[in-house]
Amino acid sequence: MPQQEHRKGGNYLVPALSISAAALLLLPVFALDRWFRSDDYLLLFHQGGIAPWRLWEFFGAEQVFFWRPLQAWAVSLLWHLAGWNPVPYNAVLMAAYSAGAATGARLLRRLLGEEPAAKPAAAVALFVFALFGVNLAMPVVWVSLLGQNLGLALALWALGDWALAAGEEQRRGPWRALLPALLMTAAILCKESVAALLPLFPIASWARRRPWAAHTPAERWSAAIPAAAALAALALSSLAKSAGVDVERAYALAAPTDVPLNALRMVNVLCHPFAGLAAAWPSQFSEWQLRSATTGVPFAALAVLGAGAWIARRDRAAAFALAWTVLGCFPAALYESHLNSRYLHAPAFGLAALAALIVVRGGARIRDRAPALAAAAFLAALAFLAVGAAQLRVLAWQHARIGFGRELIDYARAEPPGPGSPELWVLEGVGAAESNGGLGLSEAVRLATGADRVQVELAEFVDPATVARFEAAGWRVRVVPLGRTAGER
Repeated sequence: MPQQEHRKGGNYLVPALSISAAALLLLPVFALDRWFRSDDYLLLFHQGGIAPWRLWEFFGAEQVFFWRPLQAWAVSLLWHLAGWNPVPYNAVLMAAYSAGAATGARLLRRLLGEEPAAKPAAAVALFVFALFGVNLAMPVVWVSLLGQNLGLALALWALGDWALAAGEEQRRGPWRALLPALLMTAAILCKESVAALLPLFPIASWARRRPWAAHTPAERWSAAIPAAAALAALALSSLAKSAGVDVERAYALAAPTDVPLNALRMVNVLCHPFAGLAAAWPSQFSEWQLRSATTGVPFAALAVLGAGAWIARRDRAAAFALAWTVLGCFPAALYESHLNSRYLHAPAFGLAALAALIVVRGGARIRDRAPALAAAAFLAALAFLAVGAAQLRVLAWQHARIGFGRELIDYARAEPPGPGSPELWVLEGVGAAESNGGLGLSEAVRLATGADRVQVELAEFVDPATVARFEAAGWRVRVVPLGRTAGER
């Protein structure tokens, strides 16, 4: 009888978590019209000027921020199809993140093979990863991070296909064997830091209990393809011209002794019970929570990773998930001030898989209560849905406070720069701390109007000395009072 109850509970648990995860992943539908962020304008300006069919130009030396040719091509394609309409961009971001969640669940299920825990573990991992995406403001609505979504989805697909091959007795043909390597190469061309996950290929073979030597020569040699792509991406990112945006040099390397602590704090931000919901709380509480997650002792990370390490002693799938979490943290942990949630995309799946295995393995002792566990999980999923919806509303409200980008584009179209002298546009009443110091706003106006000689500055109030200096240099100065109607201007 208990065994039948467990089977019945398990039948409820998997669909309940899967449906809840799908609902969480679909929540951004209500925010599809959210406007672009500051550095998005730089990508749209520089990549939108290249026709998407001129593929070779995206592999050139001049890039924005980093050498990510497939991300650049995707942005160009979206610009030529959608222009200033944010809905298609956000829909692609949401679809790519959802694809990553689905391919991640598929990978974990393949790692576990025929185990009874395969389906429940995959469902829990899917739910946790979807929860990270909503409550930690992961790259769901941010065009500049499209490469993260696409890169992770492709990497998970590649590793899932590799894990399937490692569990098959029949050898694949050479072209079929090349598929994981080609997918991983494409992932690296979307986001160079995905290369940190390359060691997971032999670890996946070990988790599936297949020695490296048992793979076909084509499979073994194909591993050199993404490795070469990783080296090329790193080399070209350091040598590429940054299209007038000197951002890479602003990334200061952390001290070697700080790297492990940075990685722990990255995991801590994911694990911290309130850090992900900080924006939904009063500002003082929000700031305290984020400080405690990023600068305090990483108790939550130590607890979760410690539990995962304990299970990983005898569980190869847990060891794989633990390795994924550590490797995913590594690129951002090398730098100072990289504890923002947008850098937690890569380790998020590893931690989701690790949490799933902790729940499933640890729940073996209470399997006779599985129906109650399934009901509790379903109620918890509904609660998280409500919190996630509230979080999206808060994020949309916060973004509206700096949503003057849309208004600026409308203004530029209605009153474009005049011919001849260059123009300085001063956004009156907008502090320099907003919109990332005005990053990308000049490019946004140039893109919207076709004018080449426009510079946009932010100012709480107009400084007459600054205006006089620019006018003496031959510039026309225009004060743009955003928020007023056209008649009030």
